[in-house]
Amino acid sequence: MYHITDNKRRIESAELLSDALFKILEHKPYEEITITDLQKSSSIFRSTFYRLFDNIDDIFHYQLDMIFSTLKEELMHIDHKDLLDFLIDKCFKYQNLFIKIIQARKYSIIVECFEKHQSELLAEKSFETEEDYIDAKYGLSVLGCIIIGTLNVWHKSGQKETIKQLHQRIVSITSDLNDLFNH
Repeated sequence: MYHITDNKRRIESAELLSDALFKILEHKPYEEITITDLQKSSSIFRSTFYRLFDNIDDIFHYQLDMIFSTLKEELMHIDHKDLLDFLIDKCFKYQNLFIKIIQARKYSIIVECFEKHQSELLAEKSFETEEDYIDAKYGLSVLGCIIIGTLNVWHKSGQKETIKQLHQRIVSITSDLNDLFNH
């Protein structure tokens, strides 16, 4: 878990450590990165690292939480028909972070952050029935899985498609699945 408050110095130190992690990932596999590497690259003391983060994974958690927190307000005003476009667009906007997490094979970090913020978002919305709430929860979960899987395949296949092409592919594939199960 990370331990970053609204303290300006803590936020600046967290950003320096995040930048150092991204810089190191350009030439070293995630599983080989050490706290010492981050310390040297960021000029942040080891003790400061441990005041902010429990481990290196927490840097990814922190970065994703910051992104999801900023998106929550926008999500409150998105029509459900536009949700897929919105989420794909935001994933592309922050693709560097998502790709680094995917390369590190830390999918669980994306899922954990998504679930945390999904719960917070759903708690802020009002639903007419419990069934509507459950449908929204399933819908967001399915979209999250589709997007994570799509980003993974997109990255591994050379990142050739545009946002629009990925959206069309997702819609086409999910429609085909729907047709498959309705026959």
